[in-house]
Amino acid sequence: MTARKVTIAGVIILLSCMTVLGQSTSKFKLFVYSGVTFPSYPSNGFASFFRPTQNCGVGLNYRLSPKLSLTLDFSHYQFQPKSKSGWDFNYNGHDIEFTKVPFPPSIIEVDYDRNDLLLKLKLKPFQMQKRLSPYIIAGGGMTYKRIEAYRDGLKSTSWYKSKSIDYLLTAGIGFDYRIENKIDIFMEACYNYSFFEHKELTRGVIPLKLGIALGL
Repeated sequence: MTARKVTIAGVIILLSCMTVLGQSTSKFKLFVYSGVTFPSYPSNGFASFFRPTQNCGVGLNYRLSPKLSLTLDFSHYQFQPKSKSGWDFNYNGHDIEFTKVPFPPSIIEVDYDRNDLLLKLKLKPFQMQKRLSPYIIAGGGMTYKRIEAYRDGLKSTSWYKSKSIDYLLTAGIGFDYRIENKIDIFMEACYNYSFFEHKELTRGVIPLKLGIALGL
């Protein structure tokens, strides 16, 4: 299922909930979002090979206090290469690396899917206006990564396939804008960093999100 279809399905579910739940006093908020994810680290392979891609996600927010809340966030995105020629790939023992080559052996095809699950703390230090609140977020979680790469469009001896679960750290900033008593829209920018024992295996991405949240 593409990121666009997941986003549309999430919005439909959220709007359906809005007609049923009414004016509840629960501390929970359900949210959906979509946006763009930028590959950022390392810049000489991962970020220079893949182009920015659409992201989509759903999550649940629990208010611990007027300024602090706990957020569970699931997101999906799929990277595609900027160009299929002029590059080659190599397996480094855990992940796939892409390098520029002056005389590419062939055209390469790549599918790079990621599913991130994050648990974050969200702090609203102050309120700029009656409806607008900036916030900062930080947390951690895991990413499930699936990679397929092969040359000439053929799954031959050059074919590579991998699935892995890696740890994530995240930090970022955002803004909440209250439309009605139980309905907010939000904008958010984060840096997600998947880390390993060896620095050359780390990956960094920057997701930008625009979403809507509903108080349950």
